[in-house]
Amino acid sequence: MPPTTRGLIVGLAMLVLGLAVLVLAHRRDAGAQPMSSTEIIDDALKGWPRPELQPGRTDAQIATAIAGYARTLYEGKYFSGAVLAARAGKVVASSAYGLANIATRAPNILDTRFNIASINKSFTKIAIAQLAEAGRLSLDDTLKSHLPDLPVPGADRITIRQLVEHRSGMGNLLGLRYRAASPVVERAGRRQAAVAEVDELDAQPIL
Repeated sequence: MPPTTRGLIVGLAMLVLGLAVLVLAHRRDAGAQPMSSTEIIDDALKGWPRPELQPGRTDAQIATAIAGYARTLYEGKYFSGAVLAARAGKVVASSAYGLANIATRAPNILDTRFNIASINKSFTKIAIAQLAEAGRLSLDDTLKSHLPDLPVPGADRITIRQLVEHRSGMGNLLGLRYRAASPVVERAGRRQAAVAEVDELDAQPIL
């Protein structure tokens, strides 16, 4: 497995266990180089129980290991949520832990809906990295080369790499127009107002 995909999949595995800590991916100390995916994970998981990683396990052994690790995290008050793991398209482990609603004591179940916020960005980055490694696209392609009708200023200059690294210069989607919209307006309407707000770049794309 290519190193880029392997590193990203490790990060995703942690996210599946409820580790919404990859916001540290963009933390930079003055004059320091950007952190690698492995450094990000190590920094975020300081003090956490570590999983026992062993190659060549059977599906049953993988299921047992994942269930045991998830239980350890739950009992240590590190994790509350649902876990699903699959290999070669086959689900090998699925379980839920903790409470979906503390006030009502409703437990998490496999069908519980979670607000995953920006965790979906990591899924997107993994998919893009896999497409790049398969030769389907280049991280240095412009947005316009793949989405010629995209109504975003600078689409002919902004690259995929700049977009996923938050260096595109695009404005804040949840800006003034979004916040000014009435809370009773349906969410789709608020989103449309937000998209309309991105009518110019906040800054030039960072090379």
